[in-house]
Amino acid sequence: MLSQLVKHRYKCRTKFPVYVYSKRYQHSISNMFTESPTKELKYRITSKINKLEVSEKSINTVFNSLNQLSKTNSFHLPNQYKTKTKSNIIGIILSRVNGLLKNRYYYTRGENSTLLVGTKGIGKSTTLISTCIALTFITDKVIPVYVQYVDECKELTPSNLISKALIHRGIIINEINSITKLTQKLQENNIRILVVVDELDQLYQTKSREALTTLSDLAYMGSDASGRYCVIGCGSSAALPLLITKSAVHIPSLRDEYPLVIHSPNLNSSKFPSYRLGMGLLSNEELDIILRDRLNCKIITTNDRNVFRVFAGSNIRAIGSLCNILKNESLRISDIYQYIEPYSIHDSRTLKPISNKESLIKATYKRLIEKNRHLINKINNLDLDEILEQDWNSLNPLYIDDLNSILKTLKDKGVDVGLENYFTLVDSNWFIEDGYLNELYPQIPFHLLWENERLCNNKTKKLLHSLSKSLMKKIENRDILL
Repeated sequence: MLSQLVKHRYKCRTKFPVYVYSKRYQHSISNMFTESPTKELKYRITSKINKLEVSEKSINTVFNSLNQLSKTNSFHLPNQYKTKTKSNIIGIILSRVNGLLKNRYYYTRGENSTLLVGTKGIGKSTTLISTCIALTFITDKVIPVYVQYVDECKELTPSNLISKALIHRGIIINEINSITKLTQKLQENNIRILVVVDELDQLYQTKSREALTTLSDLAYMGSDASGRYCVIGCGSSAALPLLITKSAVHIPSLRDEYPLVIHSPNLNSSKFPSYRLGMGLLSNEELDIILRDRLNCKIITTNDRNVFRVFAGSNIRAIGSLCNILKNESLRISDIYQYIEPYSIHDSRTLKPISNKESLIKATYKRLIEKNRHLINKINNLDLDEILEQDWNSLNPLYIDDLNSILKTLKDKGVDVGLENYFTLVDSNWFIEDGYLNELYPQIPFHLLWENERLCNNKTKKLLHSLSKSLMKKIENRDILL
């Protein structure tokens, strides 16, 4: 827990850079980038963390500190919207850093690292980056290093990045290339390292020598007993746990998509236990915070919330996209139509091709429709007013028993699908799940209404155009999004 809060304001400066290697966020944090080690960042905060333990209070402090840090230094950090998923990520990081500070990982193996897996657009990367930035100011006893393995960043190895961090601290590095020699330097100088490797699944799509070195570094740090390292790996593919254990070698489709797995080391699932980051329904408070910021409005009505609940779901990235579309002064009906039009089986928006999964998708939607008749039966012909009148917080998910029942029914019909196929559908943007398939929701609730109309053999294209026109009219009349 947080203890001994300091009531007065004070400034905290760091002469060290923030070690964030990410092309995607280079522009938003360019003046903090690691290549500017002489730049001194100022940080005005209202409380001091003496004990870095996991609690609701400490998680809130990280969120608040990031907002204050952004204002004090006049730059934009990735969004700081607080959601359950983001709080879980921060809690996991604080727990690991706390273990480093208390030397909990000394002479232990397989306790200092973890693997985070979650669908795209839920805020994994932004939270990991921002928390690493906050940690730079919260404690100087642990050096956080974040690298996102996308594009040219795939050529960066953890040992190389740790060397740079030590050099910036004035520690002499005489062409140290091995992770074992770096460990000796960390011990000599009493320094601990938090390494966050993001988009780890994408690293397996390359065949470079640097990528293999990176995986070897991670394998070493995951089993090292010096107590100097903590590794947090993160990725969007449900196949990531199969990649790190090399189990994917025996699955032809994964072996083709991730060729590095053939030659990669086994990181060992006991040393990198996987934690699936679920994404359930956003609360009113969580959604309101996002909408106030993105739409620059103070009052959020129930109709406003329902527009985003129905047409964007709980995906923060999708909510941001819909905000941008609806804010557009030259908004056209066709823009709305294109955005809300549901996926088809071969739609590029599903992120990955779906082969032989059509039966599973249809059966899953059919079961979701059955469980949500209390909403669907009140809506006729996709009438917008009737859609916005419903309580979308009452949307029922499918549970693991439902999924097993669907799989059994399909198997009895000769359709060979397994529970692992649901992870593929989640990765492909068809559904979202809260945890280890404990709860499964449609990617966007509107898709559920659409599938129901298709089952009823209604003219869905005509209904979709009418719905887009109604939404456009409400925006023009300022009935929503005031």
